[in-house]
Amino acid sequence: MVEGKITEQQYVAAMALHQSRHSRIIFLICACAGIVAVAIWLLGMWVSAAIVLLAASIGGAIGHWLWDRLYIPARAAKLYRQSADFAAPFKIAWDADTVELWSEKGSWRRSWSEYVKRRENDELVLLYINDQLFNLFPRDMFGSEANWKSFKEQARRVPTRTTLPPPAE
Repeated sequence: MVEGKITEQQYVAAMALHQSRHSRIIFLICACAGIVAVAIWLLGMWVSAAIVLLAASIGGAIGHWLWDRLYIPARAAKLYRQSADFAAPFKIAWDADTVELWSEKGSWRRSWSEYVKRRENDELVLLYINDQLFNLFPRDMFGSEANWKSFKEQARRVPTRTTLPPPAE
């Protein structure tokens, strides 16, 4: 069992990690549009359309970069400050079957198989209950490297992409 609390910085980092896949997709779309625009321009076809497409792809990339660097961190910090639950200390325990959490606000017990996906980096593990709702587990609260590795080993049983149960009949 380990205990800790989620800091504002950890929550902001979690929201950035949560958005990271979407950001890569948007930047890839902008890059592809830019490449198509340059190709059209170089071929001399629809030059005005190529200029508009190139401007749109550059503007989209810049706009999304600003969204990632300014809006998401500011919004996450605001959400953190609005919720006293984030700052409340809590304890977690895990085994091969479940993760349990206790705090002054309540407790829950969830099977690893109930999580639909995970995202992680060196400092955070996000375990998703659905595509938008996740539990955040920061490295700092695990105390020792052995605890962190043990938790991540269990968490890696959760897929990195959403898995859906078969439809009910």
